[in-house]
Amino acid sequence: MAGGPAHQFLNLLWGGKPEHLHILIWTHPAKTSYWFQSPDSAATKASELGGNQNVYIGVGLAPHDAGPSNRCDAESVAALAGLWVDIDIAGNAHQAKALPATIDEALKILPAGMPPTVVVSTGNGIHCWWLFKEPWVFDGAEDRTAAAKLAYRWQGMLRLNAAAHGWSLDHTHDLARVMRVPGTLNHKQSAGKLVALVSSNGPRYPESSLEEYLDEQGIPHDFAPKTKKMAAADHDLVVDTAVIVDPKLIQEWCEVDARFRATWARQRWDLHNGDPSQSHYDLALANLGLDAGLPEQVIVNLMIQHRREGAPAGHKIKARPDYYRNTLDRAYQRGAEIGRAHV
Repeated sequence: MAGGPAHQFLNLLWGGKPEHLHILIWTHPAKTSYWFQSPDSAATKASELGGNQNVYIGVGLAPHDAGPSNRCDAESVAALAGLWVDIDIAGNAHQAKALPATIDEALKILPAGMPPTVVVSTGNGIHCWWLFKEPWVFDGAEDRTAAAKLAYRWQGMLRLNAAAHGWSLDHTHDLARVMRVPGTLNHKQSAGKLVALVSSNGPRYPESSLEEYLDEQGIPHDFAPKTKKMAAADHDLVVDTAVIVDPKLIQEWCEVDARFRATWARQRWDLHNGDPSQSHYDLALANLGLDAGLPEQVIVNLMIQHRREGAPAGHKIKARPDYYRNTLDRAYQRGAEIGRAHV
């Protein structure tokens, strides 16, 4: 109905949008896209679909209606309403992760002094939005790149906050991200759970104030996603099969990050159907290392030491730089694209 949670939410995000840009409503498992220029029309459709489908909204506006079979890719997003994060909470839907147990615990991940504008309960976690004073409409590719870096940097800070509590936080920074709509049902498990607005009266922020906060927290400007093309230009990797990584780094990382601790101990039953090979562990270390902002060479050294310490007697450690480069490139690609698959 008009004035319901979907309408309230859509108007908070896009009440001031340019008329010519399109809102994406996307459903799963049907994987059907619906495109709207009016927030109220989008909210009405989301409410209609939410009883038997998972319903999502694109975090960015699209320049045109891309049809029922397509979503707006990150390179085409024309505007953002703000920044966002998706925080999973421990439970049957997320058994393989180290996660906060309650919404109150999840809120500990959020930055001090920067409350979100909107908090949404998804049934299995929360979404938080830091909305801008008005939609950031991109003048071109330069603005889009700046927005992508800001989103990645913001979530990088939040992943560090989560790791300080021993929790994991998924990559959900990409501009092609879709998020659940309040007033619909989460059908991830057999019994639908209501997606609800927890709060919607938080402050709005100029983009510059979020950037300044990251600067104050010491989050580096190069804490941003890289692509395979960018990675190929980095310096050559050195493969020393006898290398030893600073034990303090490994010990402290194990203490604050349950994912790294399980990876280093070869206890990741969530990888490759519970039977990961060493190459799966290499990729896991590359993903974790890039998330933590480690230099490539340190990540390669971690992979080598991990292989050496867990290898059977007489096993020859991989000494080809191209193997480690390919593993890093896969991790870079995952960092840029994993959010698209996380629904």
